[in-house]
Amino acid sequence: MAALLYIFYLISFLKLLFLKKNISYNSSQTFISVLICAKNEAKNLQNNLAFILDQDYPNFEVIVVNDKSTDHTEAVLRQFQQNNSKLRCFSSTGNSSKKTALQLAKTNAQGNIFVLTDADCYIPSANWLKLITQPINDTEQVVLGYAPNFKKNTFLNALQNYETLTTALQYLSAALYNSPYMAVGRNLAYTKTISQEINLSNKENKLLSGDDDLWLQHAAKKSKIKIQIKPDSFAYSHAEDSLLKWWNQKRRHITTANYYRLKDKIILASIFITKFYFWAFTVGMLFFTTSTNSKIALLCVLTCMLLIYNKASTKFKSGNLWLISPILDFSLICFQISLFISNLVSPIKKWK
Repeated sequence: MAALLYIFYLISFLKLLFLKKNISYNSSQTFISVLICAKNEAKNLQNNLAFILDQDYPNFEVIVVNDKSTDHTEAVLRQFQQNNSKLRCFSSTGNSSKKTALQLAKTNAQGNIFVLTDADCYIPSANWLKLITQPINDTEQVVLGYAPNFKKNTFLNALQNYETLTTALQYLSAALYNSPYMAVGRNLAYTKTISQEINLSNKENKLLSGDDDLWLQHAAKKSKIKIQIKPDSFAYSHAEDSLLKWWNQKRRHITTANYYRLKDKIILASIFITKFYFWAFTVGMLFFTTSTNSKIALLCVLTCMLLIYNKASTKFKSGNLWLISPILDFSLICFQISLFISNLVSPIKKWK
């Protein structure tokens, strides 16, 4: 039963994986505001801001809010401003937080469309802005993009890239099935109109992270949610360089799940339980049984997994990640179980 459910879960990605690839750019003249919040991001801005400012789009601005940085962020921004009139910079005056900085950026934005990314994101294509905003119209006011990690030759990096790819397959497919539940703020576009219509509650605003997800769930009540998965629309960033940093990041992220809609909680819990039981039974089978039916079930799931992730790795430019997808999948479920146990035993209480 676990094997059948797992196969059903994997084939649910086929609609996304076989989505047509025809290129269509935003040819409108709508003014766009790219919003970036930066705290001690001097090095990342030095490396990445030029590519964002060099977009092949006629009418846009880039707003960077310096959130009380203590490094050379201010000096880097001043240097960029000397050579590019599209860049507008502001400094936070209230409490230091990304949410406060983002609100300041929105308040000062002149565009009718907001595109969100991070200072540490590398945008390799000059067509990014045209692509990520292409699906937006009067009834479709939100676009979800893909934000992969750079690849390194380490198992930790492979595991993080696998988790990023798997999460993307889930939330992008959910949007295709008209049931969006998650957004990634590193590559997200929406209209100024819908931004002004949505206000998170005080309780939601105090979350450690994941407010992009809750914002999207409110937005889905007012607009159709579109996706953009053309390679030129990707926004790349660096994965965490240590297990501890990734551990702490994911601990914060999973606290948001308690605020999801009941339907989404049930679906995500069902996915996790299916994976857990499949791998638990697989380990049990390897040590305690030689059942032919169990071996056939395992072979079917692994074959399906390799085929699906082979297609996904090609479509989302993930290299040969698919070759070790069963090992990564087992490792990821162990990692997630450890996270849940850790949060139950020692809940995160401090708001940063």
